[in-house]
Amino acid sequence: MRFLLFLYALSGLFSLGYQVIWLRHFVDRFGSSTLTFMLVISCFIGGLGAGALASRRVVAWLRRRLGGLADLSLYGVVEVLVALLALLVFTEALVPVTLLGHFPYSERDGIFEPTLAHHLIKLPLAAGTVFLPCFFMGVTFPLLTSVFRSQDRFPSRLYAWNTAGACASVLLSEWIFLRYAGHDLTLLALVAGNLVLGIYFVVRGKALQNKLGGMDALETSSAAPEGEPGKGAELPRGALLAGAVVSGFLAGGIEADAFRRIHFIQIFNGASMAFVSFWAILAIFLASWTISTWRSATFQKIKRVYLGGLLLFVATVSAWILPLRQWLADFIAGATEFSALDPEGTGTILLGVFVVVGLLVFPVYFCVSLLLPLLCNQAQARGMHLGRLYGLNTVAFLAGMFVFSWTAPQVNMFYAFKLIVFVFGILVAFLFCIDPARPLKRLHISLLGAALVAAAILTPTDFDHSFLPDNNPVKGQRIVAMQGSAGWTVFIAEQPLGNAIFLDTAKMSDTGTEVKRYMKVMAHFPLLSLKDPKRALLICFGVGNTAASIAAHRSLEEIDIVDLNRSIFELAPHFAFHNNEVYSDRRVRLIHDDGRSFLNLTDRRYDLITSEPPPPLMHGISRLYSFEYYESVLEHLTPAGCMSQWLPIYQMPPRAAELIVQTFVQAFPHSILITGTNKEFLLIGSRHEIDFASLVERYDDDPRVRGDLLDVDVCSGVDLASRLVMSHNQLLAAYGTGAIVTDQQNRLSAYWPTGDVEVFPFGGSTALASLPQELVAVQGGLAMSFSDPAVLLSRVPDFPLESLAAGRESHAQLDWRALQGINARSSRAFAAGQVESGLELTLESLQCFPTQLQVHYQRAQALAGVGRAEEALFCLGQAAEAFGHVPRVHFLTGAMLADMGRREKALEAFRRALELHPRYFEAQFQTGMLEGQLKRRDAAVRHLKRAQALKPTDAKVNEVLGKLGF
Repeated sequence: MRFLLFLYALSGLFSLGYQVIWLRHFVDRFGSSTLTFMLVISCFIGGLGAGALASRRVVAWLRRRLGGLADLSLYGVVEVLVALLALLVFTEALVPVTLLGHFPYSERDGIFEPTLAHHLIKLPLAAGTVFLPCFFMGVTFPLLTSVFRSQDRFPSRLYAWNTAGACASVLLSEWIFLRYAGHDLTLLALVAGNLVLGIYFVVRGKALQNKLGGMDALETSSAAPEGEPGKGAELPRGALLAGAVVSGFLAGGIEADAFRRIHFIQIFNGASMAFVSFWAILAIFLASWTISTWRSATFQKIKRVYLGGLLLFVATVSAWILPLRQWLADFIAGATEFSALDPEGTGTILLGVFVVVGLLVFPVYFCVSLLLPLLCNQAQARGMHLGRLYGLNTVAFLAGMFVFSWTAPQVNMFYAFKLIVFVFGILVAFLFCIDPARPLKRLHISLLGAALVAAAILTPTDFDHSFLPDNNPVKGQRIVAMQGSAGWTVFIAEQPLGNAIFLDTAKMSDTGTEVKRYMKVMAHFPLLSLKDPKRALLICFGVGNTAASIAAHRSLEEIDIVDLNRSIFELAPHFAFHNNEVYSDRRVRLIHDDGRSFLNLTDRRYDLITSEPPPPLMHGISRLYSFEYYESVLEHLTPAGCMSQWLPIYQMPPRAAELIVQTFVQAFPHSILITGTNKEFLLIGSRHEIDFASLVERYDDDPRVRGDLLDVDVCSGVDLASRLVMSHNQLLAAYGTGAIVTDQQNRLSAYWPTGDVEVFPFGGSTALASLPQELVAVQGGLAMSFSDPAVLLSRVPDFPLESLAAGRESHAQLDWRALQGINARSSRAFAAGQVESGLELTLESLQCFPTQLQVHYQRAQALAGVGRAEEALFCLGQAAEAFGHVPRVHFLTGAMLADMGRREKALEAFRRALELHPRYFEAQFQTGMLEGQLKRRDAAVRHLKRAQALKPTDAKVNEVLGKLGF
């Protein structure tokens, strides 16, 4: 018997392995969305349930068609069918992605959505490639239990072994197969193993059945007739079915809740979802094994275990989840002793994630999983065919998964997290209402339904700060807006540097100057290098900073913006001041879809494709950093077109950053690396060398573009070109070979954001020499930037000092690494409220190297904050000596003078800022306000109207002009 159980464990290994592979195939085809996930899970679980419900008829049909085969041989036939049908996933490639055209979208409220037909076409593909093989998988469990139906504890043992194989499948897939073979080769290996298993049973099934004493499913037996309780039966038939539904619904709901909570607390490791499945399946295995060996197990005892599971669940989600997340971060940060055995740290990361996910999932899931194997044993004792019981449980599991991964999150995640607790409590109470001695009454079902409806209506829907850790920057801040969706809860938080947008608890974008700088640079740098660009594609919208910069280029006739989350577009008006209402631009199409999917569909070619996805290590995001993605981008670029890619190296360990750069450099014929701001690096890729001459010359062509760059202290074309960190030849030498990120082998998913970051060495004069010889005039302008750090930092104040330190040209007059250390300590001191210490450190830093605009800003702000305005003003005056070309220096000086009551001097500073940057909204507005305070009405109105022309919908300008009668 153990040999049979072992073989069925192999069946479980193959089955869950298929699910892992199918999900990746469908993500490649349809995009990384909750809809894709639900489609695969629905077909997988739904197929199992449907197969279980139809198992008796399927077996009878097979017996009629295949003659006198024993039932274990029929089981082998079913396994062979599963294996062969699993190969159907490769037939997806035969159905063209563009079957419904290159733009299968329809407009709804200004946003283009995939049409219903486009969504519906996924169903037959999923049904044929996932549901069909899963249908036959679902036949196997009832078939085998019916063969040995005289053994009333056989179902729980069989279920245990099958889930043990599924557990092994998760570990083997994540730790070995997917990492080293990729999902296509893994699928072929699974199919080969499955075929061997099936053929063995076809050939040896009858002999094995005779040896084990099994009986054919259609033969009569000594087991109790269906409906008559035999030995071990306790519950009436209705209660058995109701218990199976409760067990399945809770299991599905809790697993879906675990997926969402683990993402919510920012465990972004790609293996985390697989580990949720592993621990859930392990819990099912051990629960089934427990029931098979627990002779005195009864429904009454299991009810008390369910009550304990409820209390454990409440404790886990309310008290333990955040400390466990903090422990994980500390464990990974401090696990240096693993470095010899695990040089990249991926094993250590997987171990930490594995343990934490297990502590969050396993205990509760074990309690919930005890009921089904008990019910199966009792149904077996009654002589019931297990197909209906197992099928209802499977369908209920799917329903629970659907409610808590799709329906409830549409309100928001806080609502979904609270609702599952209430539902858990209601279902436990319902189980306590079941009396084994009496049939289940309709009244009980009605009360259950009413309680569930009441919970759905009464559960709070507000933003709940208690779900956030104490060190979360959103804790206690005002929430401006919030929208739920199946994928994410999107909200806007009011923060000191400006409103920021979040997906769950992960910050996606904000309106601070530093963030806006790299977003504007990633648009303007490639566009200014092109002659007369006509069409651009932006993948991921954020708050609209990059989109607004793209739209500033008047030559562009069409701008497509794609985002996976519709709520991002719908909340864009909250950032109208910063994105210039780009969503209303007649040239713009807002497209709600996965960026990869859109590229697969469209036949457009773009002069610029820019990609600014969420952090690279977030689950599912690595597809926007893979070699196949860059190949698709290259296919959709015009011959002269460029791509810009965000590379936030501080959000990933060095090896992950290295993989991304290697992938990019090996995908594009020509590539360079620039700094967007500090460690927010940008990769620029194209078929040709970047035209630096055009970039410098075209800077002043369009006042809108020039003004947009001046807003973030990029004050000339030479300043913009000076952001070059590594040339193409330098990138090719350092990153032209080596491992890359692919769709088949997602290497990024194994990493964790750590404190150590990749340092890209400054190319210096070597980078300058690699520029084309025809750019001599531009080289003359750039020569000082690439040879003199003082000039470089006067032109690019946010240039990363670590890159200077790592460059081959040491610039020996200064220890750049030590200087960066001083600046880091000063920032930490100010953040901790240690102002005097921070001021001492900023003074030390400026004495070492005065040309540091950010340090001047930081010091002046701190001095003003403690009432030392004159010293702050002196600090800004020092900054103006080196950075007099930067409008913001003069604006901040004017603002400080205005606060001190020195209005005329403040006006002088504001006017100087406006001489440099006429489209400086804040300077125009403040100048108008000061002129008004000085009773110079005409001058005030003139400046306020200029401000209004720059930001027509700004409330404060319109309010002041309204009071003045305009």
